[in-house]
Amino acid sequence: MNELASSMSFPRAFAAILAARGIDSPEKARRFLNPSISFLCDPFLLPDMEKAVLRILQAVQRKEKILVFGDYDVDGITSVFLITSFLREHGGEVDYMIPHRLREGYGLSQRGVLSARKMGATLIITVDNGITALDEVAEANSHGIDVIIVDHHEPASKIPDAHGVIDPKRADSAYPFPDLAGVGVTYKLIQALAEAAGRELLRDINEDLDVVALGTVADVVPLVEENRILTRLGLEALESSSKPGIEALKESSGLAGRKIQSEHIAFILAPRINAAGRMGDSDSGIRLLLSQDIHEAKAIAEGLEDDNARRRQVDEETLQQALAKLEKTYAGDLPPGIVLWSRKWHPGVLGIVASRLAERFRRPTVLISVEGDAARGSCRSVAGFDVYEALSRCGNLLTGYGGHSHAAGITLDKSDLDTFREIFVPMVDESLRGVDVTPRLHLDYELHLSEMNEQLATLLEQLAPFGVGNPEPVFVTTGVQVLDRSVVGRGSHLKLSVKQGSFFAECIGFNLGYLEKEIACSEGDVSLAHIPWLTSWQGKSRLQLKLKDVKGQ
Repeated sequence: MNELASSMSFPRAFAAILAARGIDSPEKARRFLNPSISFLCDPFLLPDMEKAVLRILQAVQRKEKILVFGDYDVDGITSVFLITSFLREHGGEVDYMIPHRLREGYGLSQRGVLSARKMGATLIITVDNGITALDEVAEANSHGIDVIIVDHHEPASKIPDAHGVIDPKRADSAYPFPDLAGVGVTYKLIQALAEAAGRELLRDINEDLDVVALGTVADVVPLVEENRILTRLGLEALESSSKPGIEALKESSGLAGRKIQSEHIAFILAPRINAAGRMGDSDSGIRLLLSQDIHEAKAIAEGLEDDNARRRQVDEETLQQALAKLEKTYAGDLPPGIVLWSRKWHPGVLGIVASRLAERFRRPTVLISVEGDAARGSCRSVAGFDVYEALSRCGNLLTGYGGHSHAAGITLDKSDLDTFREIFVPMVDESLRGVDVTPRLHLDYELHLSEMNEQLATLLEQLAPFGVGNPEPVFVTTGVQVLDRSVVGRGSHLKLSVKQGSFFAECIGFNLGYLEKEIACSEGDVSLAHIPWLTSWQGKSRLQLKLKDVKGQ
């Protein structure tokens, strides 16, 4: 740490943050703080990449019809945009299909294969799905249609008999980084196609990093290594993007002209692209990205704004219904895992509501919508419980499932709901018994207010983008005297003026307004968990502490 601080002229606090994240040499620091496309791995290390590239180039050259089959979330939509726009620009006869969330559900379907047959397609490329589509690939094969799977989800013990299966999570994969989002794997395919084509491209594929960042952040994959590189460069591309769809989306969501950060994607941009798919129709999202006309793009973006407002209303209604059902079913004595279902619930918002319940009650949560004799649900987990592995043990009971360790989707027969709950809840109990799943605020470094300055805050910004695997560093400062306190934003936010020795600081705690009374009742000094940050107002920057927590001493 001392070597890093002296050789790079870093403040000791910043060097300590880097060292704690395994960045303990000047060379590692330079690579981490200055990511470059040149740092990405060779795309041909991915399994089946070479044969997939050869088949796609053959299809383009022969003017074969190609069907791109995607998914209805942001990762899937951005993946469809990448491969569709690239192939069309280079002469490919390409159409796309995104399944209807409510009518068809996730993944390559028999209807998708039928659509390929009707359009005369001889090649299907699945993106962000397909790794479990054994029957559907077999059906396509039987009609002389080749399938190339481009996915990042966990494979089962057997993979489809496709022409190519590109997935960094395959057991036989030699690719060094397995945690790419679906759009990341699709970008690697485009990299490989561009390299293999051996001719001048119509445009730089890195112009599409704005879209890669959207899908990567939205899919909540670890923002480390390749994901960090793609997202960091993609955020820069988002700010200056000339795509009409991106411009319209930023304008309608109030982000035009602003510096775009990962949280803007997670909480503002992605929910709007997702909104149409959650409420039923994903075509608006892909049409927005593919649009070449700013007036058309603005109209689509305004429609997504309306969809998102409606989605928020349905979210809240579903949450309140789930809470009422939880109280009625368990009367406050919650089981280790939560499994609830209803005929009233909109399938498109179950994942969001399940996440909120899992976070609130610190329990793996499964919410299921029932329609007729069929049931479709979303699962969200907590640290220490692999929900995908648990579902694999319920395989005979489910008609379908897929996802990751922390989030998954399921389909099953209505008649099996009680049995599923009877099996799932004991599995949670067995895995988490005695395990403390209480969220902990990790404190990275004890910082004196004398060490806080604009240089440190500016350097901390270079650690972004923040997310899973690369959290925003949190400092602790003890022995702090509160000089003034207030709540702002209709009582939601906490504002403090503090002093430590002869050093002063202004603090803001978003959604921490409830702590004001606790501070008022405490005697003596307090400890602050915080992040130094530069805030801008009317063109002027000033240093503040962004509070994460306040404790009396």
